[in-house]
Amino acid sequence: MTIPSDSPSDVSTLAALGLSPNTSLMTEPRLFFDARLLSALIVELEDELGFALAARTLFLVGLIHGLREGRRAIEQDFTATDRDLSAEDFAKTLSTGPAMTVDYSHMSGGGSDYEIRGSWPCHHEVEAWLERLGPGDEPTCWLSAGYTSGWLSGTLDAEIIALESSCCGCGEPTCAFEAREQSAWGTRDPDPRLEMLGPIDFALFRNMALDTSSAAPDLLESQGDFDRDGAMVQIWGPVMILPYTSRENLLRTTDALSRDPSTHEINAVVLDLRNEALDDVFDTEAVEQVLASIEAWGAEPILTGVSPLSEEAIHGFESGHLLIRKDLDEAIAAAFLITEAQRFAA
Repeated sequence: MTIPSDSPSDVSTLAALGLSPNTSLMTEPRLFFDARLLSALIVELEDELGFALAARTLFLVGLIHGLREGRRAIEQDFTATDRDLSAEDFAKTLSTGPAMTVDYSHMSGGGSDYEIRGSWPCHHEVEAWLERLGPGDEPTCWLSAGYTSGWLSGTLDAEIIALESSCCGCGEPTCAFEAREQSAWGTRDPDPRLEMLGPIDFALFRNMALDTSSAAPDLLESQGDFDRDGAMVQIWGPVMILPYTSRENLLRTTDALSRDPSTHEINAVVLDLRNEALDDVFDTEAVEQVLASIEAWGAEPILTGVSPLSEEAIHGFESGHLLIRKDLDEAIAAAFLITEAQRFAA
């Protein structure tokens, strides 16, 4: 995946990642409660894009989710400006996003000069970040900030940006945010993160949220929950997880899959070696043969679960572009991004 260095706009950033409106990252609610999936995605984006562009991408993905859910809340006659709304009632309006507590009391005069404060008490995103990258010097909850910006903008019919004011990832006790109109952020307390985000075209993203409002999640939920310890082939839409249990089983399974016409609908295959040591040259040749079969299907192979005893043999494979990820979660996140990029390119 290559991100053009001269892509300044939100659209080109998302397009370069293959994130069109109805792709799974734009519709998948598990990003907001499956820490393993989110942490793997964060690592993948950080590796590919660097901190600044990864943060903006997470913000934009969250923004679309939030705008869509804000629109849904309005359709259900929820009044976001009700100052007496309890945190519990507020949370009930959020079907996919992070749990939030919101304080509207700082809004001045009930007009459009919004200044809203709140927090994310579950710390879902910061825990995902800390699991893989450890503590840092910058706030890390960009997906949550994007979602909150979208939700508030949708329910208040405004253009609101929420920025994290304190973050557990920096050693602070809470993950809290402040939200204002986009135009108001530049008039006082300039924040360098706004320059990193760039101006947000809310009209564009409202249209994108409208496009995804009727789209059902089509990737992660297509085959139910993933059994990480399962010994069977598992398929999530165009992503296949192929576990290594023995040389014989792997070759037999691959042969059967090669003869199944539906296999050619798979865009990425994660071959999980499950930290098994490849005992001899025949095991190594079997794995290389399977990787060649996956490429013959037209799918992208991703290798994970490579034991230290097998690293030398694996790195000697002829396929110089073989994608290897340290663990299964990172491999699955890479597979999702690959499939989305392929679908966008098509």
